Amino acid sequence: MAKFHVYKDEKGTYRWRLQLDSNKFVADSSLGYKTKYDCMRAIKTIQKSIIKAEICKATNKIVI
Repeated sequence: MAKFHVYKDEKGTYRWRLQLDSNKFVADSSLGYKTKYDCMRAIKTIQKSIIKAEICKATNKIVI
């Protein structure tokens, strides 16, 4: 089963990493969270959203 790992980075903020059954890390948080609670809320949001996620064709256009 895939696992989210929560850890404190060198700046003292909380981040997450997603690890697959193969022990490879395939995703991580792009920003740090001030509290562990905020980091856990972000993980819960991802877990809820991923069920509805679509696979889209990549384009050369970058949307920010």
